[in-house]
Amino acid sequence: MGDFGFSIQELEILLKPSRIVGHSRCSISRISDLTEAETGDLSFLSNPKYRPEVARSRASLILLPEDYIGEPKEEQVFFHCPSPSRSLGILCRHIEEKRARAPISGIHPTAIIAEGAMVDPSASIGPYAVIGKNSLIGAGVEIQSHVVVASHCRIGAQSKIYPHVSILDGSQIGQRVIIHSGTVIGSDGFGYEMNAEGVHEKLSHIGYVVIEDDVEIGANVAIDRARFATTLLEHGSKIDNLVQIGHNVRIGSHCILVAQVGIAGSSSLEEHVILGGQVGIAGHIRIGHHSQIGAQSGVAKSIPPKSFLRGTPAMEYAQANRFYAVREKLPQLVKSFRKHERTEPRVNFSQNPE
Repeated sequence: MGDFGFSIQELEILLKPSRIVGHSRCSISRISDLTEAETGDLSFLSNPKYRPEVARSRASLILLPEDYIGEPKEEQVFFHCPSPSRSLGILCRHIEEKRARAPISGIHPTAIIAEGAMVDPSASIGPYAVIGKNSLIGAGVEIQSHVVVASHCRIGAQSKIYPHVSILDGSQIGQRVIIHSGTVIGSDGFGYEMNAEGVHEKLSHIGYVVIEDDVEIGANVAIDRARFATTLLEHGSKIDNLVQIGHNVRIGSHCILVAQVGIAGSSSLEEHVILGGQVGIAGHIRIGHHSQIGAQSGVAKSIPPKSFLRGTPAMEYAQANRFYAVREKLPQLVKSFRKHERTEPRVNFSQNPE
């Protein structure tokens, strides 16, 4: 990594540790975990369970929490920081910025720009990209190769669209939005009605998708257009890979949706909701603000703000209904059983009754 070479002094200026212990003349040229680090590497401790590895690590520089007690080896430096993980993030962001090459503004010769589309002169349109009729591409937008922006779309300033993203008719993308490869914005929602002949007839979806500022969307995400009105992602929310967001869903500001989350149509997440991996949200319900739902949970009804939930027992539907009805009483039943067990004599079934 030719663009990754820092002296200890440069890293001190960049990371501003609260305390420095030890010294080293090494240049730092790589980031490694504690167990694999060698001379010239930087490592860090953020999870307490790896604390014993610090004393064994051969890293030249280790980022440590402020309460860590221990002395570095010869030619080893400890940076004590309020948050080692955050300090590492600062360094990684700095490296990313050094590596990044500003896209060349302009339109690649192989790109197709439809009639009425407006592309800001500072935007970059990559090879084989398509910009549809009457779409607007803002200042500093980077659209990479094989991206399709359909008609009547808007992409705000400084947004970055990775290869093979499809942004379909009427979708509105805010400023500084990042959309990773393979994502589809504005596909039809999943809606059908069965007619008198028992045939599923497709419901038309004439709404749009609106994505506000500073949203990041991972790879292979599907966000359906609304049946009417809008499917909305409010500012600052972050969506992991392989997430499905149904029609007319509203995602509040600063939400986190981890991989393989599925949200059925017309449900709403208030601000600062966190959904763990593979969480399923039923349709037409509301998740209160600052709620957290653990991985692989299924939520079938609205929940109040600041809820903290997990679990989905999969069983036959009628049995599941009975299970949920009695589940809330289980702690009291266990308590009563234990009380009964203490007051009643135990029967030794191993003895022969004869």
